[in-house]
Amino acid sequence: FVFSTADFILMNIKHSLFFWLLLFAADALITGSSANAQVVNIESERLKADSNGVYGSLGGDFELTSNTKTVVVFDATAQLEYKQDSNLYLLLGNYGFVSGDKEAFANNAFIHLRYNRKITTLLRWEVFTQLQFNEVSKINLRYLLGTGPRFKLVDKEKLKIYAASLAMFEYEEDDTTENAFHRDVRSSSYLTFTFVPIQNLRIISTTYYQPLYNELSDFRLMNQESVEISISGRFKLEPAFNYLFDSRPVSGVPKVNYSFKMGLEYHFN
Repeated sequence: FVFSTADFILMNIKHSLFFWLLLFAADALITGSSANAQVVNIESERLKADSNGVYGSLGGDFELTSNTKTVVVFDATAQLEYKQDSNLYLLLGNYGFVSGDKEAFANNAFIHLRYNRKITTLLRWEVFTQLQFNEVSKINLRYLLGTGPRFKLVDKEKLKIYAASLAMFEYEEDDTTENAFHRDVRSSSYLTFTFVPIQNLRIISTTYYQPLYNELSDFRLMNQESVEISISGRFKLEPAFNYLFDSRPVSGVPKVNYSFKMGLEYHFN
């Protein structure tokens, strides 16, 4: 049995990041700060575990810049996946903010729990729940509860394609002068492609469409293009581009939001 200094450092990084992420996520949910017309792309966060066991990953970015203004950027993500035969459980959390001279340009968090049951080779059934907020987009709280089928359309060594059509209940509190809240039932359909051209490179493209069942003109459309590049046995570099269109955002919030992020993740099992 050999326990190197590098192993000890990585173990401490793993536990420390996971602790702080849970602390930030809990604080966000307890204080109820705020939330966005934000669509969380769960597809890019699946670990694609092939055997039974516990898997996980930790990722984060931190930047402090001081010039004419002091700018702080922080983003942390943790995920835990448990696979047991035909059952798969996924727990995912994220917290991030961007601030400059005590003004918040972004402040958001979410925590997501999902259960996936394999019915046949081509069909899975999923149940999920989620809590999130985003201060800049003026939503104090969004709670989701949904279920539905997930289909495996293509399962090749280098290409996998999945599609799903889930129904979800959505409760949302807006941070506006009217302090409005909404109770809606939406469709949450998505199509996702995973392409592996070479061993250490994975390209993921996912598109979500979320209309109200009783008013199709009220919808959200989100696309994410992401790349996973293995730079060592457990570390991955993950650039991603996100585009979101919300046909009816909270008053004062633009219909179109987009972002580019470069992340580093540590995977464990």
